[in-house]
Amino acid sequence: MSEAIKQGDDEAVTISYAVLTRLLSFALVEISGTDDLRIAHSVADVFHNLPAALASGTKSADDIFAEVYGRAKRHGVEKKVSSLLKTAAGRE
Repeated sequence: MSEAIKQGDDEAVTISYAVLTRLLSFALVEISGTDDLRIAHSVADVFHNLPAALASGTKSADDIFAEVYGRAKRHGVEKKVSSLLKTAAGRE
């Protein structure tokens, strides 16, 4: 079972494969809906390995999200990813 992930002062979110799948779908909507190509490129780079990670089944959902969030921090879109995560987990 997945452990809860806490982002800043936000409520803890339990990460699962289902939440990661919803997170990916919201990220794709974000990419297609933005007029800012830098944001689109950054979000695409953050999430492009997620389908393979989910399909392989070799990593826990927490480990997969840690990798996604690490890439988000490197691209400066961690707030956007945190917001998408809350939506994916049904917190907003």
